[in-house]
Amino acid sequence: MGDSLITVVTILLAAILMFIFPMMAISERNDDVSELTVQTAVAEFVNNSRNIGKITEANYTKLMNTLNSTGNTYDLDIEVQVLDDNPAKKGSLVAGETKIGENIYYSIYTTQIIDELNNNRSLYYERGRYINSKGF
Repeated sequence: MGDSLITVVTILLAAILMFIFPMMAISERNDDVSELTVQTAVAEFVNNSRNIGKITEANYTKLMNTLNSTGNTYDLDIEVQVLDDNPAKKGSLVAGETKIGENIYYSIYTTQIIDELNNNRSLYYERGRYINSKGF
């Protein structure tokens, strides 16, 4: 009886070592590959949008397809900060001091971007100003 119990325990340990640990290692590698894929896709999207000066529906769709191809679910938040470089604006630096011509950014968020993509197909950014594809 004692020898058969040791044999069963040995078989269970061998099964764990042969199947469960390799599966855990593969799962961890898949997570690493997914993370690298997401980082690359987001960097490509940001660089492409910055270089051409607009966010297009094709670029956004390509990003979403790449994210979905990993098999994971992502909550994508996009924020575009547009430079409003009006030199007549005053902004406070420290208590009581003001500076004329301070660079001020305003933000456009995910819902606004997606609405514009759905309505106009692309968002353009020229000289720090947000302009939709109709030019307004």
